[in-house]
Amino acid sequence: SELSMASTSYDLSGRGDSDSEDELEALFTMASWKRFYNYNKKKHHDLLTYFWRKFPPSGFSLWCVSYRYGDLLLAPFMADNDGPGHLADEVFCQMYSLHDYEMDEYRVVGLLLAPGSAVPQALAALSTFDGFAYLKADSGSTHVKQFVSALLVGKSPLTTLSLLSGREVS
Repeated sequence: SELSMASTSYDLSGRGDSDSEDELEALFTMASWKRFYNYNKKKHHDLLTYFWRKFPPSGFSLWCVSYRYGDLLLAPFMADNDGPGHLADEVFCQMYSLHDYEMDEYRVVGLLLAPGSAVPQALAALSTFDGFAYLKADSGSTHVKQFVSALLVGKSPLTTLSLLSGREVS
């Protein structure tokens, strides 16, 4: 497998905590996720455990974001300049510039967490013009969890791609 993160690296089961916790604490909201993420982004185990235990696939959706015109990216700075910066309050987004040294190609890959089951309307309307494609991720798949987990902790999701830089839009 080309995935950089083993399925045994972290608890990706999505099961709730074994201890009884207050129901209000168990709620997953965009504000609570962003707050937890900002305080714990360097604590990879805590971050991923929290996310997969609390993430409700019925109320939120995960989207893998890719830049359609990767063949036009000729240098790292060109990849860094791409990325949706709108809707920062409504969504959580991470964008990464990656490089395939073997093929000498650059890629822009990202993760979008949005409320509901569809890409936010403003992003869907812009996708024709901004060059980004949004692919809904099945959060029940182990491979998807590995891919998403790598992005959440700031690692390249594939062993064939080197992470050059990343940025959060949150």
